[in-house]
Amino acid sequence: MKNKLTSGCKIGTIFLVLIMSIAGIGISYAGFTDTIYVHGMVNTASVELQVVDYSATWVYKDLTTHEKVMFSEEQYDDNLMYIAKAIAYEGDENPYDVEFLFDNIFPCTDFIADFVVQYTGTIPVNVVEMSFETEDAWLEPLLYYKINHCSFVDNIWFIGEEMIINDNTGLSQIHPGDYIHVEVYIHLPQDNSLQGLTAEFSGRLIVMQWNDNCDSPPQGNKILDIPTEIVTVYNTVGMESYIITLLSNVPAGYDVVNEYYLGWCVDQDNTLCTYYDATLWSSYDNNIPYPSDSWDKVNYIINNKGTANKEQIQRAIWHYIDHGPYTGTDTVVLGLIADADANGEGFVPSEGEWLAVLCYPVNENIQKTIIEVDP
Repeated sequence: MKNKLTSGCKIGTIFLVLIMSIAGIGISYAGFTDTIYVHGMVNTASVELQVVDYSATWVYKDLTTHEKVMFSEEQYDDNLMYIAKAIAYEGDENPYDVEFLFDNIFPCTDFIADFVVQYTGTIPVNVVEMSFETEDAWLEPLLYYKINHCSFVDNIWFIGEEMIINDNTGLSQIHPGDYIHVEVYIHLPQDNSLQGLTAEFSGRLIVMQWNDNCDSPPQGNKILDIPTEIVTVYNTVGMESYIITLLSNVPAGYDVVNEYYLGWCVDQDNTLCTYYDATLWSSYDNNIPYPSDSWDKVNYIINNKGTANKEQIQRAIWHYIDHGPYTGTDTVVLGLIADADANGEGFVPSEGEWLAVLCYPVNENIQKTIIEVDP
C-alpha cells in the first residue's frame, strides 16, 4: 500500500510538470505583437558669466598747469606726476575672477575701477546681488558700485541704462550675449583719521535664472543631502571662524565632502576635541539630536556677520545654543543678537548662503560643533 501511494505521487508530479510545460509553450507564442522603440536626448540650460574687459582711473598732477588730471590708462609723460590709481585686472580665478587695486587714494575724488561682463549662458537671468565684504570697518561704508547695461559697437563700449538689482520689472534681466558694465568706486570723505590706512575687500556678483520661483524648503526639511554614516572630524583654531573643521571618511555623492569648513562651538559643557568620530545633521532636521528653537537664528548669524570678529560671532551663537543669554557689554555682540532677534525668526538659507551642519560626536562627552555648508 505504501508503494502504491508513493508511485501515485510521482505520476501526479510528472503530470503537473507536463501541464506547466505545455502552458509555458502556449504563453510564449500567444497573440500578435508590434513594437515602437523610443530614444531621447536631454540638454539642460546653463548660467554663465565671462569677464571680457577691464578699465581704470589714473590720477596725475600736470606739472605745467598744476591741475589734477585723470586718465583711463597709465601715462608716460615727463610733465605728469603720478598721484594715484584705481585699476581692475584679471584675477587668477582661485578664488577671484577680478582683482582691484586702489592705490594712494585721497578725499574728494571718485576713484573708479570697472569691468565688463558678458552673459554667455543659454537662458535669461536676473542680476540678484552685488555685495562687498571687508574686515576693515572704516572701508565698508566707503565702497560703492553701479551696474549698467552696455553694448559694444565699432570697438567702443556704450554705457546704457542703469540696472536695478533684483528688480521684477525686467530692468535687472540679461539675455544670452548681453553685456553689463560693473563699476566699483571709493569716495573718501575729508577725514584725517583715514590717512595711511590699508584694507582689503572681496565681493561677488550673482545672477539667477529669470523665472526663479522655486519654493524654499520648509522649516524642518534637511535641505542638504547628508550621509548617515559616521565621519571623522578634525578641529583646529580658526582665523575667520572660532575653529576650522576638516571632514574625512565622507562617502562620495553628498552635499558635504572631505574638505575644510568654517566651524563654531555650540556647547561649553564638554571638552573641544581635536580628532573624533561624529554623525552629521542639518540644523533644520526635525530629528536633530541636539534640538533647539533657535537654530534659525544661528543660521541667520553665520550669514550676517557684518564686521564682527570670530570671538564676537561665537558669543552670539552661544547666546542661542546651550550657553544661555549673553550678559556682556560688547556692542557688536549685542548688535548681532538684536539683528537675529529682529530678522532671524524662521530664517532658511537660500542659494549662495550658509547652512549650519551639526557635527554630533559619537562620544557625547565631546563638545558639539557646527560647520558652514553651502546648500
